Amino acid sequence: MLNIIYSMILLTGITYAQGFDELNQFRLAQSYEGIGNYEKALELYRNLYSKFPNQFQYYEGYLKSLAQLKKYDEAINLLKNKLRVNPKDFNLYGEIAVMYSRKDMDDSTDYFINEGIKLEPKNPLAYKFISNILIQNRLFEKSIAVLEQGKKVVNDNLMFSIDLITIYVLLMNYKAASEEMVQLLNVDQNQANFVQTKLAGFINKPDALKTAIEVFEKSVLRDNLAMMRILSWLYFNNKNFSEAFKISQQIDEISKSNGFEILSFADRAYRERELNQAVNAYNYLLKKFPEAKDIKAFSIIGLARSYEELFIDQIKADKNIWKVYRHPLKKPDQFASQSIEYFNIIVKEYNNPNLIAEALFKIARINFEYYFDYGSAAENLKKVVGLYPLSEYYSRSLLILGEIEMIKNNFREAENYFVQLRISPRATENERYLNEYKIAELLILQNMVDSAKSKLIQLSKLTSLDVANDVLELLFIIQENEDNKNDVVSWIKAQQLISSKEFSDATEILKKLSQGDNASNLVNLSRLELADIYILQDDYSNALAQLKYISDLKEKSIFSDRALFKASEIYLHGLKDKEKTVQLLEKLLEEYPQSLLITEARKIIKSLKGSSI
Repeated sequence: MLNIIYSMILLTGITYAQGFDELNQFRLAQSYEGIGNYEKALELYRNLYSKFPNQFQYYEGYLKSLAQLKKYDEAINLLKNKLRVNPKDFNLYGEIAVMYSRKDMDDSTDYFINEGIKLEPKNPLAYKFISNILIQNRLFEKSIAVLEQGKKVVNDNLMFSIDLITIYVLLMNYKAASEEMVQLLNVDQNQANFVQTKLAGFINKPDALKTAIEVFEKSVLRDNLAMMRILSWLYFNNKNFSEAFKISQQIDEISKSNGFEILSFADRAYRERELNQAVNAYNYLLKKFPEAKDIKAFSIIGLARSYEELFIDQIKADKNIWKVYRHPLKKPDQFASQSIEYFNIIVKEYNNPNLIAEALFKIARINFEYYFDYGSAAENLKKVVGLYPLSEYYSRSLLILGEIEMIKNNFREAENYFVQLRISPRATENERYLNEYKIAELLILQNMVDSAKSKLIQLSKLTSLDVANDVLELLFIIQENEDNKNDVVSWIKAQQLISSKEFSDATEILKKLSQGDNASNLVNLSRLELADIYILQDDYSNALAQLKYISDLKEKSIFSDRALFKASEIYLHGLKDKEKTVQLLEKLLEEYPQSLLITEARKIIKSLKGSSI
């Protein structure tokens, strides 16, 4: 009995030792393969495969090493031996064909491809498996031939067209890819998303969009809505909006969508900021479907938002956009007026709380930011706060209301709004911390500078927030004026006067603050603010004098690079002196290589040197 147990233990130990040795050899082979020593890897894989021919990992490593070392004859023999064991394996025929291809034996390549297909010529998997092997080895033309043959024999466009499209796109044969897409959509319109995704991947290549349009134009049928939608989408991408819109109208008519197809076109135009096209489409819907309540509702929303965006784009395109401050709009702007008109319709006729809150807020924002009509803005914002506390515009409305009351020196009312925002569960993180910064300003205006400082120290730990730079700037001012807190109060009062567009009064305060110690942050910030006010008034001589004072200081301040850059903007936009602009920006690059303005300075220099200076 003991002898039997001993024999079993001994046998188990030998088996374990053999298994352990086999695993070590396999790991060593992988290591050699990993460092590109395929000779050593091949030796080990060949040995392992001879002992364990049914282990797929050893077979795979053996075949891969043979291919890497271009031992194609041995690889072919290995594959043929496998084929004798598995005569119905389509993949093996494909792999043998690949090896013959590497030996430049085209006839043998074709022979084994055809032999693999002959096994089951009506089986689509024969074509799929073999073509996949060919694709993996970049034998694209052979793969195309196999798939085309499968398409004819099996008579299944859907199965083969998807692979053909993928190959043609890889080969950058966009005409063939587009033609295959047309065939696919004729078979199955549900493949529209696949086709559009593939088109989106290449239509930005030279002439690819034009090629795709030409193919679809020749092939589109009025009863194939998927193809018509894609042609409309292609036109849209080609900025041929009239044709894109025309097809959308046809689809709407054929599908009896009662305007919703055109609405889809309009919404897409809005999303992609083709705002004039969006406006045209929404207006068309209002005229064409005056009794359709849903279409009318969506169109009015679309028009309100589109006109708002057109107005903001117009502001951004203004030649004076480079100026930090701006005067109130002197007369009603067409786009702003139309936006307000449609937002007012939403307020009066709709019952969706979120939409009404959005409309009220956006009307208020236009009046506050561009017309500086604080009374009208506050009236609408109070409605948002009073009626729609769950809206995403609630916190934003509180912030602006607080700012308006600060501008009007109604500190108690301002504090009330800021406190409401502090406890609001709807406020975002940035809104909360901007709110806390505003409270710090409010404390300073009430001569509670130390309390403001404590708050700013806490805020300064959160460097990722939008308000972080403002927090640090104000904190520096407070810390360097511990013994002269009145200057800190004066600085914030000047900021409030600027916010209320009382530039003359702000200028008087800033002039006094700018007469102090040249090393003071407050002094140099006051000079920068004066420069911005002078720029607004087109008083470039006085603006440059303030900026030169900062940039020429013997001991450079943290604002010296900013002063140089702002001076370059005056020469570029105000005085139209490109040579002086480049001179100042190159000085900035030389003297302040770590400045955050370096990238923008280089961009401007490159642009100007590319033009006639």
